[in-house]
Amino acid sequence: MPYVDSGEAKIWYTEQGTGFPMLTLAPGGMRSSVPLWEMAAINPLTAYAGQYGMIAMDQRNAGQSTGPLETGDPWGAYAADQLAVMDHLGIDRFLVFGCCIGGPFILKLCELAPERVVAAVLEQPVGIIASNRELFDSLWKQWGEQLMSKRDDLGSDDIEAFATTMWAPDFAVSVTRDRVRSFRTPMLVLPGVDEPHPTETGREIAALAPAAELLEPWKDPEHLPAATEAVGRFLRDHTDGLRAGHASGRRAIRVSIGRRAISPGNREPAQSYAIAPPEPRWSEGAGQSGEHRVVPDVQGGEFESLGECGRSDQVVPEADSGVGSAVLLHERRRSPRDLLGDLEALHAAEQSHHLAAFQWAHASRDLGQAHDADRQRPG
Repeated sequence: MPYVDSGEAKIWYTEQGTGFPMLTLAPGGMRSSVPLWEMAAINPLTAYAGQYGMIAMDQRNAGQSTGPLETGDPWGAYAADQLAVMDHLGIDRFLVFGCCIGGPFILKLCELAPERVVAAVLEQPVGIIASNRELFDSLWKQWGEQLMSKRDDLGSDDIEAFATTMWAPDFAVSVTRDRVRSFRTPMLVLPGVDEPHPTETGREIAALAPAAELLEPWKDPEHLPAATEAVGRFLRDHTDGLRAGHASGRRAIRVSIGRRAISPGNREPAQSYAIAPPEPRWSEGAGQSGEHRVVPDVQGGEFESLGECGRSDQVVPEADSGVGSAVLLHERRRSPRDLLGDLEALHAAEQSHHLAAFQWAHASRDLGQAHDADRQRPG
C-alpha cells in the first residue's frame, strides 16, 4: 500500500497514467477519498485517463488515511498532507483538479504554494452562505460521530474544536476574498447548483481571482459533454507550452563525480550525471514500479536527451576516465530527496575508484535553475 507520512498523519495515495502530473482532490466533504470520485459529474480519473500522471489521495481521517486533528489550522494541515504526497513523489509543479471540498483545498494550496500549482480546476466548490450554514454544522457532526466510533483517542470536544474552526468562515471557507484577489494561478471554475455547492460562491471565486475563468452552464446532461471537453482544453492549454525537458513536472538531482588525479591538488574535470525520476509503470492490482536512472547529463538536465548508462546498483568505474556511473533500481518509486542516502554510498567508493568531488543540486522550481548550494567533499 502506498502511504506517505505527513507529520503524525499517514496519508494513502495512488497513481495512474503517465504525463504531466495532476493532483486530484476528491469530493465527499470531510470524507474526501478516492472512491468518491465516482460521484462527480466530471471525474478526471476517467475523463482524462491516459493524458496525465494522475495522483489521487484519501484526505486525513478519510478512507485509508489517518492523522491527528489540527485544531489550530485545519486547512493548512490538509494542504501540508497534499504537498507531502507530491514531495514524496518528487513532483514539483503540477495541475490540481478538485471537486466539492477540493475547491477550498485548491485555494489553500494557491495560498501556501502558488509557485507549484500550474493551473487548477474547481468543480462545484463548496462554500458557506447564510442559508446553508446549518447544513454544514450537521454534516461535520455526522462526520465526527463516525470518526469517534473508530478512534478511542478522540472525544466530542476534540471534534467540535476542529470542525468549528474549519467551518467558521464564510465564502470559500479556506481563504478570504482578499486572498483570492491576490492569486495569479490560472483557474477554471465550474459553479455548483445545489445547497452545499452554492452557485454564487463559484461565481464569486471566478470574479475575484484575476486569472480565473468561469464555465457555466455545465452540469446538466445537455451541456456536460461539451463542458468535459472545455475542461480538457483548459488543462492542455496550461501544460502544452511547458519546456519539454521538464514536462513531467518532476524534480531532478544533478550529480557531478570527478576523478582525483594521482598528484595531490590536481583534479580532472567532473563528469555530470542526472538522476531522473521515472514515470511509473502501472498495472491494475499490481501497483507501480519504476527505477531511478543515473544517466549522462549531456544537455544540462533535459530529460529527453539523456540516455541510460547501464543497469547496476553500484558505482561502475570507467576504465579510462575513472568516472563512475550507476542506475539505482527500486521496486517502489522514491523521491529524489530520498535518494540522497543512496548517493552517499558513492562517497564510500571514493578511495577505491579515485572519486574526489561529490556535488549535488536540486533542479529548482523555476524550471531547472539550480539553486541549492553545491556540496563539496574533501579530496
